[in-house]
Amino acid sequence: MTNEIFGSLRARDDRWVVRMELSVDCDLATLWGFVTEPPRLLRWLARVTGELSPGGEIEIVFDEDDPHQRITGSVVSCESRDRLEITWIFDDGTPTDIAVTVAGDGGGTATLALEHSGLSAGLATGYGAGWQAYLEGLRVVCAGGDIADGAWEQRWQELKPRYDELLKNLG
Repeated sequence: MTNEIFGSLRARDDRWVVRMELSVDCDLATLWGFVTEPPRLLRWLARVTGELSPGGEIEIVFDEDDPHQRITGSVVSCESRDRLEITWIFDDGTPTDIAVTVAGDGGGTATLALEHSGLSAGLATGYGAGWQAYLEGLRVVCAGGDIADGAWEQRWQELKPRYDELLKNLG
């Protein structure tokens, strides 16, 4: 993998938005399953418990041994095979919003677009690197592969300076 980034950052009011878009080699139903089904989410993102339906409460655990790596959230919308919106609260207590939209081409390729909004400038670059690392992992599991232990952390370390540079260039 290269250090190229496929995410973007933009200001909205006094906060920041991270946006990602990628195509994966799977059909729409499979991709939607990787976005909404806890066993599949565990393969590329984290352990997710709770109700992934409108009004549902969820918990996302990235590291079982670190209490700071737990997120609570509320599902704003979950439209069948189309869009998932979540408001989540991470360690600092500030709510941020995530919207994931999936679309298929009718063949073997689907596209995922993710926007994470309401971030401070300091968090935006970390989330940019983090979401890209996770989505690269999603691409691997959609193609039938597995993610190596420690791969996310290594990839985040490689990408974080690139997102810092992107923010700096945005002024």
